[in-house]
Amino acid sequence: MKRILFNLILAAPLLAQQSPVASDPAPAPPRPVPAPRFVLPQQDPVLPLALNGGAAASFDAGARVGRPVPFRITVLGLTRLLDSPQIPEVEGLTFQTTGRPSMTGDGAIVFNYIAIPSRVGRFVVPSFEFPAGGRNITIPQARVDVADALPGEARYQPLLASIDMPKRDFYVGETIPARILFIETPDETPTYVQHVAKTSGSVVFRVENMHRSVEVEVEGAKRRAIAKPVQITPLKEGPTDVNCQVIVHVQKRDVGGFRGGINMQGQSTIDVPSTHFNVLPLPTTGRLPGFTGAIGQFALSAPKVSGNEVEMGEPITLAISLTGEGNLAGVSAPELPDNADWQTYKPTTDLAAANDEDAPLLATKTFTYTLVPKRAGVRATPAIPFSYFDPVKAQFIDVTIPPQPMKVTASTVPEPPAVATEKPKEEEEAKGPKRIEPALTGLAESSGLWTHSLRPALWSRWFLALQLTPIVFLAALWARRKSREHHAANPQIMRRRKARAAARLALGEARNAARLGDSTAFLTASTRAIREAAAPLDTAQAGSLTQEEVLHILRDDERASQTARAIFDHAEAHRYGANGAIKPDKLMPDLEHTLARLSAKA
Repeated sequence: MKRILFNLILAAPLLAQQSPVASDPAPAPPRPVPAPRFVLPQQDPVLPLALNGGAAASFDAGARVGRPVPFRITVLGLTRLLDSPQIPEVEGLTFQTTGRPSMTGDGAIVFNYIAIPSRVGRFVVPSFEFPAGGRNITIPQARVDVADALPGEARYQPLLASIDMPKRDFYVGETIPARILFIETPDETPTYVQHVAKTSGSVVFRVENMHRSVEVEVEGAKRRAIAKPVQITPLKEGPTDVNCQVIVHVQKRDVGGFRGGINMQGQSTIDVPSTHFNVLPLPTTGRLPGFTGAIGQFALSAPKVSGNEVEMGEPITLAISLTGEGNLAGVSAPELPDNADWQTYKPTTDLAAANDEDAPLLATKTFTYTLVPKRAGVRATPAIPFSYFDPVKAQFIDVTIPPQPMKVTASTVPEPPAVATEKPKEEEEAKGPKRIEPALTGLAESSGLWTHSLRPALWSRWFLALQLTPIVFLAALWARRKSREHHAANPQIMRRRKARAAARLALGEARNAARLGDSTAFLTASTRAIREAAAPLDTAQAGSLTQEEVLHILRDDERASQTARAIFDHAEAHRYGANGAIKPDKLMPDLEHTLARLSAKA
């Protein structure tokens, strides 16, 4: 009934026209009708759905080579929106989803797609099953006839994507500021980036959350683009290439059978082409003391001391800040040299990014040291060697922290008195009493119920043990107090114990993973074991230790250093999707050697 009424409404203007009579002048020749703009066909979804068992699939008319044509799947009887069905592969047709499905007023759900044909001919999408709502829905087959492109019509131009980075050589461990460009074309405009994942390359690939619109030049013409900042850190020297896969939402223009058709929002998965660059090793000559992996261009602030006058035994803090563009996130603090006048501890670190779009690597890292003077009369804090590598100048730069003037006076706090722990001498056992001839009559011949001997209680062992109990208890309390004071003054003792226990636990998990041949579990347990074993040698938490910090600790043992580097590299590769060959059982002896070296250092 709806279709009949719809046809009558369309025919009404034709019925109202009168045929010309003989006296009327001859009608003018008909004017050519321009090609209509593409309009989505008005269809009643209920009728074809009822005929096809609750599901229908159809293409729009007017498909041409290289131009996108809408494709829809309509399903009745679903109570909620679901993910779009996976279309079977059809040679010569490329399908893309256009966002979330929609629901019509007739209770049908419509899944929208874009199909781009690559040749002329008839294409058939076969029937397939679609699981939904606990049942399988059969999607019927759909056909589309693709004609040749119109004269002078350009082929469809999808979105362009590339990795843009400085054109120069880089160094191992250097953080490279780069960006992924999504460049508009006459047919597609990027709207926002949903997901970015590295697919290959021996690099650490960090993607920033923000993105912004920029203008770039492509073949001499200015085009609008979206720039997604990324940070790339190469892990190995030599020629390197990196690429990634992205999911980006785009606006597709002129979708349909005629130029000037509708615009649609779509989602595209793009394999960004590889970018090639060369990675150089850090120079071995000219390296200065205090280099902890800082690569970039930095400036060191003036040291800040909590006070210039302090009593012996009281702690002070010394803070320095390193500001600039580089790999500050992975830079560890310079080590304090051994000093007879100061008791030193590993520093704490704090990183603050500048959030500057024009300088994405600009940040400040602050190192705070705790120093305790051991004697009165000390006049300055110790100098701290520090240096970084400038990749532009290709040389190491010395930024040693100079000594700060200090006045240390004698302590005014009296030492607590020592608690005496005199142990009572054990008395000699008395000899048995001499036999006494009874002088009285009527005495009992045997001991009573509770008395087994006439020997005095003073000479009994249980009495002596009872007298020693309060002394032993007080001595235990004193020892516990001294132990707590010792641990409070030396917190690294408890950290060392907990770290060794955690390292042993992780090593056991690594052994089990090696026995089962589970590479992923082995790498996870091995990196945790190395970090836990290295934690007492650094004030950072075990989980936040970087590869550079661990390798710096193991710099005097080549075998342990190579083992740690290999495990961290393989773990990083597994994390970003690269599955390299690894034999956990072959690495177990080297891992145990590395943990033994770290335990010995702690």
